[in-house]
Amino acid sequence: MILERLRRVVCRGLETENSDRTEKKVKNAVLLLENEYFEILKPEVEKDLDSEERALFIEAEIQNRILEYDPAEYIRKEFVTVETLLTSELLLVLLKTEKAAECVVTAKENHISPAGIAPFFLYSLLFRENEETVLFMDIGLTRTVILKKKQREIQEAEVIYIEKNDLLEDSAEFSSFVERIRRMIPEEDEISAVLELSARNHAIAERLRIALPEAQIRERDFSKPLPCDSKHLEALNFLPYPMQNRLQHGKIRKFMMAVACLVILLELGLSAWLRFRESGDDGQRNRKEEELRILSQKVEEKRKETEELADYREQIGALRTRLDREAARFSEVLNRLQAENTEQLTLTFIEFGEKGKIKIRGKAIDDRHIYVFEGNVATAGFQAIRQDHIREKDGSYEFELDLQTGGEHD
Repeated sequence: MILERLRRVVCRGLETENSDRTEKKVKNAVLLLENEYFEILKPEVEKDLDSEERALFIEAEIQNRILEYDPAEYIRKEFVTVETLLTSELLLVLLKTEKAAECVVTAKENHISPAGIAPFFLYSLLFRENEETVLFMDIGLTRTVILKKKQREIQEAEVIYIEKNDLLEDSAEFSSFVERIRRMIPEEDEISAVLELSARNHAIAERLRIALPEAQIRERDFSKPLPCDSKHLEALNFLPYPMQNRLQHGKIRKFMMAVACLVILLELGLSAWLRFRESGDDGQRNRKEEELRILSQKVEEKRKETEELADYREQIGALRTRLDREAARFSEVLNRLQAENTEQLTLTFIEFGEKGKIKIRGKAIDDRHIYVFEGNVATAGFQAIRQDHIREKDGSYEFELDLQTGGEHD
């Protein structure tokens, strides 16, 4: 089960029990997922690249790691770790939207209401501030992530592919692991090395104490709720935006319903007081009852308007998500086509139509380059290529093609 590998941390420590007191519901929880849930990359980017070149470089690095990568299917966060005069080393963390949704469903089935999702190895950025330099280790079944940080700044990140059992049973692998840690320990004499890891990895912690006697080894118990600073959650939150919107709209809707109920109770209380004061005057009482009936109708109308407003906001959130997805797809298609521009062939017109249809026009110094271009776009993932025309004009060749992208489009 997914829940067996979920680590939940309560943001504000809110818990409620049901009537038979056999189950607890955890509200506003942050789900801390082990590093195996995520794709983690550490590309080195040149600083002299402009924003477009930088984005293309990062996209290429991700595509080399993830086959058939679709930006619309992943939630991505980017952190800068090591910087030099010429380059920046990035820490890219990606979570598939489908996995995030599965974790949310599993959490709700176990009476956990999630406010966010974050990688376990980024826990110290979310929950604690340290003046000292700390190396936090997230030891997974097949991979260990070590994060070196001070206060809320990442100074270095190391991803080590090693089996957890090898850290306990293979002396050579463990020695190599310790050397990787030594290279991350601060060199300043006044700063002692502090290593943190989960208490459930006690056996590994004991081996580290022997191998690194100069370091402080801290074991933390994550079974208890920890205070979360919600203002820092947004930058680390991998909960899909539509789910965040639904949670926010749900809170607004509950607040509106509470206000409506309060208004109704006040009106009923006022009605009872008026009836008591005017019990001797039937005519006046009847008028007050009619006024109360009209007022109750207005309150009910306002309550329905409040519900419709909440539904409308939810529809707006879904539409914004769909538009973001289409923009990401169009950007990917445009990048692939622009890569074909050369001195021999230039694209002059690109039109992105419905259901992945694309119309392009261009010029080439001879028709041979047009046929080469057709072959290139076919291998780049386009389908159903139809050639409208190729004609010679003013010493060059003009052409028009209809393409079809390979992915599905709404």
